[in-house]
Amino acid sequence: RIQIPDNLLRYSQINKDAAVIGMINKIEIWNPNTLSKQDVKETDIVNAALERFSDAGNGTQPFMIPTSEMVHGVAVTEAVVRSAGSHQVEKVV
Repeated sequence: RIQIPDNLLRYSQINKDAAVIGMINKIEIWNPNTLSKQDVKETDIVNAALERFSDAGNGTQPFMIPTSEMVHGVAVTEAVVRSAGSHQVEKVV
């Protein structure tokens, strides 16, 4: 059992049912309707980004992230992966 203060229940609009989401070192407690709406918003954002990426690939419009920033993001990701394997600080190249 988890006791949630009344002010947080009001803020989150939790009346009876609650959705509990487990994360690595925390949990989130949501009103199920609010969570469902949030999931739809996130899906809409992902779909919009994929459509823009597709348009950029077709050459109909530029992508929202400049190529130089995408290349840098890949370099950072590669450095993080190298660092995880070597247990050392790795330089972004």
